[in-house]
Amino acid sequence: MEGIKPPLLYGIALAALALIVLVAFLVLTPQRDVDSPSGTEGALERAASVDVPSVAPNANPLQHITPSENPVEKTNPFKNDYKNPFE
Repeated sequence: MEGIKPPLLYGIALAALALIVLVAFLVLTPQRDVDSPSGTEGALERAASVDVPSVAPNANPLQHITPSENPVEKTNPFKNDYKNPFE
């Protein structure tokens, strides 16, 4: 192994070790039961059984409370005093 440099050899060894750990993890973890009712079918059934209150699409609780005026128009003291010098 005179042609392979030590950092490259360490990288190959680290990649092989990571691959071995990944394969061991996938083999040793217990598999889930796909046909269980607690899967997606059970979630869909539970979601379909929930009662959702209906809301009117035009319901705006702040419609009568908020003013239709612009507060900036009332608070600008220079509105009538300002004159454009370039006109």
